[in-house]
Order: sequence, then structure tokens, then C-alpha cells
Amino acid sequence: MDPTSATRLADALTSFVRTARLAATHDGLRSLAGTQAGILRRVAHGDRRLSDLARELLVDTSVVSRAVADLTKSGYLTRATDPADARACRLRATATGRRELDRHTTALQDLVGQAFAELSADELEQAVSVLQRLEGLLHRIPQIHDVTASSRPCPPHTHGPAESDASARPSLTPASAIPTLEPPA
Repeated sequence: MDPTSATRLADALTSFVRTARLAATHDGLRSLAGTQAGILRRVAHGDRRLSDLARELLVDTSVVSRAVADLTKSGYLTRATDPADARACRLRATATGRRELDRHTTALQDLVGQAFAELSADELEQAVSVLQRLEGLLHRIPQIHDVTASSRPCPPHTHGPAESDASARPSLTPASAIPTLEPPA
């Protein structure tokens, strides 16, 4: 790609991410930062280790650790020692966390639906395809995966509010079907 085209594409992506970040400060989305929403989205479908979340979100373990501390303090996550490795934590969404994720997801879907309502079904599919293709190409760059993701020991059991019955969980849209406007942390 020639330098002018590369600059134009980088500028357009930067502008899009900046605008998406601004849109994410919308009232219905303000309670969860992008990294927090990404963490909740992943642990709502099964418990995860901190280091796995860092790798999946392409951020440093310290970023995930701070977000997990906030989510735990809010009662959205619980921590438990990983039975396979006592030095690591397993994170699990609480019923409160799943409800907050459901609320956040609905607000995000409403915002995205409103923002892109004038796109035809074909244009929407093309946009999704192009964004997924661009992301896939970016993932080929080795530096993208040079994130420090070392496991950290699990602190003393700091659990959020007691979990309610698992059958009371709200039904969630599969993670693959949830639109995301999560800019990098």
C-alpha cells in the first residue's frame, strides 16, 4: 500500500474509533468502560483466567487487573482460586454482573441501531465484512500479540454479593452476535 493510502486509512480508522468512543459515553453505556464490558461479555459465558482475558482483549494484564478490581467492587464479578493452578484466579460474572451486561448490551444495540439505521441490509453486511477483514489483517502483525499477559496470584478471596440461582440468569445474546464499539484500552 502506498504511504498516502496508508495514512488515509489510518486517519479514517482513528476518527472512527474516536467517534465510537464518544458515542459510547451515551447515558445507557456510561456505567461500563470498553475493557469492563469486554471482560463481562467473556466471563458471562464461562469463567476465565485474568491472563486469558488479557490475551483475548489484547491488553496488558495490569489493565485487566484494574478493570477486574472495579467490576468486583461493583459486585459484577467474583474471584476464585483456579483449581488447576493455585497461583491464578478464575473470574465469574455474578447475577448482578450479567444483568448489567444485558442492560449495557441493549443500550449498545439501541445506539448502533439508531446510528446506522439508514444503512441498507447489504451496506450493513459490507461494513461488517470490511471491519472484520481489517481486524483480521491487523492480527497478522506480530506486535499486536506482544502484550504482557503474565498470570498473577489470586488475592485473598474477595467475593462480590452472593450469586443467585443460575436458573435466574437472563438470557444473553451469544457473544459472536453482539455488536461491539470497544476501542482499545
